[in-house]
Amino acid sequence: MMLEYTSQTIAVVSACICNRCQRRLVTDDMDWQERLSISYRAGYSSIFGDGNTVSLDLCQQCVSEVLGSWLKIESSELNSAEDQELLAIANARLQDGKPWVEVDVDKL
Repeated sequence: MMLEYTSQTIAVVSACICNRCQRRLVTDDMDWQERLSISYRAGYSSIFGDGNTVSLDLCQQCVSEVLGSWLKIESSELNSAEDQELLAIANARLQDGKPWVEVDVDKL
């Protein structure tokens, strides 16, 4: 078998403009990872119109200023005893060469 290839030009996202403050975010900027981008198609009887596309791009500062009082922000630290126990089990399984989750393939 011989494979043949053709060249293609593809477009990749390189920047995003905040819809609120007009700040330009680029992919190699740390703020790029913290932006909020929403895009969805409105459903039947939506206040946005049946089938319309609803989209929004916000920088992290605008997310905080606009949505801050409604955001639920949780620490990613492993603080609880349960988190510590799960981490210890995972580390022990990793050192023993065992998988994270055991699956009985006969039951699949």
